[in-house]
Amino acid sequence: MKLWKENNITEIQKLLNFLLSIWQENGGYSFTAKNTFAFNEFLCSIKTKEFVRSAAHKAITEMRSTSKNTPEEFCEIYNRIKKELSKKKSLQNKFTFYIPLEAEFEGSIDFPISITLLGNKFQFVRNIPFSKKLLSSLPMRLLEYQGKVKEHISDKNRIFLSIVGHGKDWDEAWENITLSFDVLRGIIEFSFSFRGFQMSSHSKPRSKIPHPKWVIIRNHNNEFDGTTFNVQDYKLISKFKFTPKHIKVMKNNTRVLQNKPKINSSKQLLVSCMRLYSDAMDGYYRYNQFLGLWTIAEAICLSEDFGGESKKVSKRLAWFGQDIGLVATGYTNILDSLSYKRNDLVHKGISEIYDDDINHLKYAIDTALLWLYRSVSKFKTIQHLLQYYRLKDLSNTELTAIDETISIINKER
Repeated sequence: MKLWKENNITEIQKLLNFLLSIWQENGGYSFTAKNTFAFNEFLCSIKTKEFVRSAAHKAITEMRSTSKNTPEEFCEIYNRIKKELSKKKSLQNKFTFYIPLEAEFEGSIDFPISITLLGNKFQFVRNIPFSKKLLSSLPMRLLEYQGKVKEHISDKNRIFLSIVGHGKDWDEAWENITLSFDVLRGIIEFSFSFRGFQMSSHSKPRSKIPHPKWVIIRNHNNEFDGTTFNVQDYKLISKFKFTPKHIKVMKNNTRVLQNKPKINSSKQLLVSCMRLYSDAMDGYYRYNQFLGLWTIAEAICLSEDFGGESKKVSKRLAWFGQDIGLVATGYTNILDSLSYKRNDLVHKGISEIYDDDINHLKYAIDTALLWLYRSVSKFKTIQHLLQYYRLKDLSNTELTAIDETISIINKER
């Protein structure tokens, strides 16, 4: 696999020569600004989203010891090491994470409930295996929440979300499943707050189910550990209650993302949007929520295609609301107004964001996400979406001309 374009090789060679000159035999380099920038500039020159930093580090170390020094040799060594690391990953340690859910569940729901998302299996469970062992010796890092932990374990009406991760330690295992966890939370929030309005006299997250404050971790030897999350505390007035219908909706909405999507696919875009959605709903302050939602708007509208101009984002976002039964221009003018607020917030630090602003933006985001959910089977890649956006506003005459031109080009090939 090639990592660079041919016209960049001269500069890449300069960076590689310098790195090999400063690289130590056991790996790494002495910390200076010049050295650090050179190493990271080299890494950032690699144009692949599946790049593995540790494999690059090992590759340069091997080149240093074998007197190899060309970009082609780096590619060969790097690709081999990357494959070796991938094989080792399958042999890593197993950790099961038990995440407490601040929610209620109707008694008619049968447990465990299993959901597969991005290749990872989640289960909603009532019990933690070997929990007596856990209660008798609570991990040090959970002592801050010992009352809550013991209450959640002892009360059979309390539910945990469990997921298995793999890594050399639980930190790495958690990192490997974080995306799936965030996407699941995003799907839950999207599913059960769809086009919902919220008014509050003070700042607080909009999430139906709060981000957990702690998590219990069990390793393959049934030994327990745990950790806490740095989340802002606030009073939860009432808990969201799951019914069998909620469970059915959740399973249905996760089905489209059961497997890890291909790079540059529309499903990968949907994954990114759902992760961003959970972040936005977790935002404590209104401006956090607003910016989080606007980031989703930029993602779903593929704003990189036109430099992220806010006015164009609002125009493209308004497309999705044309056929949902609103009056006249729907929310086109509202989104234009919000684009100015976004620019004032980002560029001038002016934060005049109100609940109505977030309600309106969220309504538009929810509408666009519903369209994306329904469209990933038709527009399979980002390129398909780009072309759809590019052609959507053209007249029938222009579309006919394009169609005829494409037919001519295909015949000439």
